[in-house]
Amino acid sequence: MKRAEKKYEFCTERGLDAVNSEVEKIIDYVDGYLHETELFGLRLVVTEMMNNAIIHGNKNDFGNVSGTVVLDLKKQEIQITIADEGEGFEWTKLLIEKSISPDPGETLSANGRGYMLVRMYGFTYSFNASGNEVELIKEVKLKNE
Repeated sequence: MKRAEKKYEFCTERGLDAVNSEVEKIIDYVDGYLHETELFGLRLVVTEMMNNAIIHGNKNDFGNVSGTVVLDLKKQEIQITIADEGEGFEWTKLLIEKSISPDPGETLSANGRGYMLVRMYGFTYSFNASGNEVELIKEVKLKNE
């Protein structure tokens, strides 16, 4: 399989409704490549990370602020980069507070839930220096393999 890369843009002017619309476009695109068992986790994780970009990254500013999602599907790996125009956050603090294993008692917490889901569905993640971009990576088995 050749490498497939696709870029999506979303605008917070439409609020969180923009997220659902863009996530469905992403799922429709990867549906031809990924097994159905991968799609639920992918939908959940991308939705949560895009919501984070709007809610936290753009401080609930539903004005004319945009973000991007870059999807890179390689032979055995899916890589998703989600960025917003916000100032970012101190992501090292998140790593300390929400260390390696997710605590089931924290699943209802508004802070860190997304990153617990990322780990739960087998993604690794990293941030850029300012914390306004997250890169998610997961090994996947493609339909044609």
